[in-house]
Amino acid sequence: MTKRFKGFMTGAALAILSTGLAATASADTVTLYLNGNSDYISQLHGYGGEFTAVTGDYSTSSNTQTVANLEALGYVANTITAASTTYGNTEAGFDTFCLQENVSFHTGTQYYYSTSDTLPPALTVGAAWLYDEFATGKLSGFAYTGGSAATDAADLQDAIWYLQGETPYNQYYGNGTITTDPYLILAEDEFGNSLTKAEAADSLGGYGVEVMNLNTQSNGKGTAIQDQLILTGPSHSGGGTSVPDGGATLCFLGSAFAGLAFLRRKLFA
Repeated sequence: MTKRFKGFMTGAALAILSTGLAATASADTVTLYLNGNSDYISQLHGYGGEFTAVTGDYSTSSNTQTVANLEALGYVANTITAASTTYGNTEAGFDTFCLQENVSFHTGTQYYYSTSDTLPPALTVGAAWLYDEFATGKLSGFAYTGGSAATDAADLQDAIWYLQGETPYNQYYGNGTITTDPYLILAEDEFGNSLTKAEAADSLGGYGVEVMNLNTQSNGKGTAIQDQLILTGPSHSGGGTSVPDGGATLCFLGSAFAGLAFLRRKLFA
């Protein structure tokens, strides 16, 4: 095989693979809904979580979200919200919290997202640890169901805001002191009785948690929307962005390699 032909094959392979991967990138979408514990409903501390996030590309029915996908990432029954006509989500989603106190979103609207833990807002280890404990059903003292669930969700949202350098509702409006927040106290204890350590910037997806950076455009150049938290894998040891996409990535990669094999057969025929 000549160098020129090798170069042609390499270029063709890259073109086919990049087409498949580009399509996958544009399929990363999320729709946010209120759920029964949402502070938008209870109005205990303002307008925070928890929220239900449903990911996938709903322009194609093949990307319907499944409970199995979410369980594979580490979510449990108490943090997976089934489809609900009451709150508007037509497919299963996972429960999440936001990172900015003064940024908003429109419920039921589909947004594009990418995941990171270093891009603004950089995720702190305290916030990552708290969300991992919550999402995997291990957060001490948190009532996932029942009468105090909304209060616990509001307190957890406040703690996450505080650890991210935002102004929690209670502190901002003088309705109490954030230092009595039970989940902020848990984070402080986890990191050597030091809020300073809990507020340290996270790295490499520590605790298997990353930030969903939301935007109105797929290229990230539209309007920035309120960022949310997501588990990116069951190991919770850092790195990776194994977000639930309903199997779109495998489909596109399979098509890309099939196309490459077809091209090779045609050239050697």
